[in-house]
Formats: sequence, structure tokens, C-alpha cells
Amino acid sequence: MVVLVKILSTTVPVIQILFMRYSTMLLLGVIIGVLDVSGLRKQLVNAAGMGKLFVRGMAYTIFLFTIFRAYSLMPIVIVTGIYSTYPVFTAIFGALFLGEYPTRFEIACLCLIAFALPLFFVPHILLTPFGSDSHAVGIVLSLVAGVAFGGQMGTV
Repeated sequence: MVVLVKILSTTVPVIQILFMRYSTMLLLGVIIGVLDVSGLRKQLVNAAGMGKLFVRGMAYTIFLFTIFRAYSLMPIVIVTGIYSTYPVFTAIFGALFLGEYPTRFEIACLCLIAFALPLFFVPHILLTPFGSDSHAVGIVLSLVAGVAFGGQMGTV
């Protein structure tokens, strides 16, 4: 998927890639809603509630847009490394919204992830020619993608 987005983003705007992905998801959602195999629709709505489903959907939309845009601006390796900090944000949102607090060992692991984050983008910034704003935007978008993905995971 990532490589496909990277290849397509050179000729197709990211918003169109996102539109096609959501169109496919909408079609599958309508099929599931119409067929309603074994009461799946009731299980989904009753388990999470409509408000939580809406928040998760919005967070995932923000995640997809920011990660797809970041992939179009920067190398895949750097974007994936930065976005992969989402467990830190999942733990934070889980503690805030669900009351699920991490253990000391988990906090130590989360700190390790947070401290390792600059290793992904600092060398890239230092080696990139001066004036390349697309890399700074890509880094910010990758971080926003991590926060959005962690938010939609941590608010279940």
C-alpha cells in the first residue's frame, strides 16, 4: 500500500487517492449494511456507540490524509519511522480516555520510542539541502499521522 501511494502520488493528487480508498470503504460498508450478515451492524454500533465511531472515523481520516501526504513528500523509511511512534500516543490517549495506565516497564519502552524519534529525521534534515520545506512539512505530517492513529486506537 505504501509503495503504491508513493508511486501514485507523483501523478495523482493525494486527495484523489484518499477519495478512491474511502469510496471503496463506503461501498463495502453499504454492502455490509444491506446484507447485515449475522447482525454485524448492531454489534458494531452497540459495542462502541455512534459518538466513539465518529471520533475514530475522523481520527483515521486525518491519519490517512497526513500519512499519504507525508509519503508523497519524503522517503518512505523516514515517514514510516516517525509515524510508528503511535504507541506512545495510544498509551497517552488510553490513559486519558479509558483509564488504562501503562506499567513502569511500558513507560520505559514508550520513553525509548520517544527519545529514538529524532534519530529518524535529524540526520535527514542535516543532509538535506537548505530550503527544502517539503521535508519539514513531511516530518510534521508524519507526527500528526502518529498522533491521529494513536488517538483512534486509544479511544476505543
